Amino acid sequence: MATRINSPKPKVPTGTGIISAKTIAGVVPRTNFDQATQDFLNQNFGSVAAWYNTANIGDVLKAALVAGKGGTALQGEAYADFIRTHAADANGDVIYDPKNSWWNNNAKTIRDAQAQKITDPATYNAGVNGVLTSSVNPVATELGIQLSPDALNSVAEQAYINGWTSTDQIKAALVSQYHYNPLATATQGGTLGKTIADLSAIASNYGIPLPKDPMQIESFIKQIVAPGNQNPALGGNAEEIFTEYAKNQAKALYPWMSSAIDNGISVKSYLTPYQTQIANTLDISPDSINWQDPKWQGLINIPDPTKPGQTTQANMTQVMKTIKTDPQYGWNYTNAAKTQASDFASQLKTMFGLQG
Repeated sequence: MATRINSPKPKVPTGTGIISAKTIAGVVPRTNFDQATQDFLNQNFGSVAAWYNTANIGDVLKAALVAGKGGTALQGEAYADFIRTHAADANGDVIYDPKNSWWNNNAKTIRDAQAQKITDPATYNAGVNGVLTSSVNPVATELGIQLSPDALNSVAEQAYINGWTSTDQIKAALVSQYHYNPLATATQGGTLGKTIADLSAIASNYGIPLPKDPMQIESFIKQIVAPGNQNPALGGNAEEIFTEYAKNQAKALYPWMSSAIDNGISVKSYLTPYQTQIANTLDISPDSINWQDPKWQGLINIPDPTKPGQTTQANMTQVMKTIKTDPQYGWNYTNAAKTQASDFASQLKTMFGLQG
């Protein structure tokens, strides 16, 4: 917690009180600096002069110029200690607050880059653009992530200022800005597109729909695509976690299949005999039977007459009867149905003596 001792005078021991913004407003940069202090600051804090007119940071630098004995500048290590342990509060007053000290919480490389942004913007912008071209844009393309130019440039700035040397750091920054759009999945490319397709395949294998909440899907996607593919909070690989989610959803939807699912059998594999027989009967491709669709689920997952509110497995006879009598399955349009209808018509003609 910040220590605050009211004092109307600028004569304040290091780290013990407030130096008013009004007191330091007219201080000239570098006032009372000896050469040792200047050398120390340049070596440890980069181009300090660049920060004097920067909000908050400049307040602390200027405050150090009147925090010494008799309102003079602190020298050498005392100056360094001051700027490491002080911060400007909401009122613009400089107080002892190590946790919020900008200088204490930012490495020299970050301070140097920020100073360059102020003192040599052309070199700074060229450096950021170089990172954007050589690293950020290629990683974004690989991911298949589409961000605005401003967002991409922001990531490039983060990379340049922080001196990122790992592609994983850039990837993590890009992925953090990704937002799942269920309407754009068909056109999603790159690693993100593959990940969405993989999750869809897992859901299909277990006959469940993808989560309705886009944020839930987005969370899984980010965990899988982000470097490491781990979710320590949930205890493992994110794709494995989604598979477990799919299994649990499938067991809730098909409780009579729970034992098979626990033994490593997917819903799709379990229902393959049904899928083959239905496809052959309806003259359709087996792949067109989607167990995520209530139309097909309803064939297999029927109400349990002995347990109200629960479902049970339909046998093959029940399934065949349903697809031949329920018009939504279109059995009447199959070759077998047409042949059967033609044979029945011939039988009627014979019965009534109408044959020529």
